[in-house]
Amino acid sequence: MLGKRLEEIVRHVFDSARSPAVTREMIEELVHAVSHGALDERGSQGKLTDEWIVFVQHQGQNYYLTLAVHTTEDHQQTFDEIVSMAYAEFPFLVSPSATCVSST
Repeated sequence: MLGKRLEEIVRHVFDSARSPAVTREMIEELVHAVSHGALDERGSQGKLTDEWIVFVQHQGQNYYLTLAVHTTEDHQQTFDEIVSMAYAEFPFLVSPSATCVSST
């Protein structure tokens, strides 16, 4: 769904008639459109799947860590990959001693 519309979204957001330079607001609009906007659209069409958008909030900012398929078998693997990547990329977000807690 988004793949078909991504070019259209990017052209709209970065339209030079709106601004001759890329602004923070334009980037925020693009991020929202391809994450929350796509999720909202899929939800309104009844096309949500068991996918996760995994993010952490830190000091009022969202840090998007991964997209993952929700299956009960791979919680630990997904968690381990996130911790491995997130601690290296964003050391202020996670502790090396973090543990996986599943809600299912």
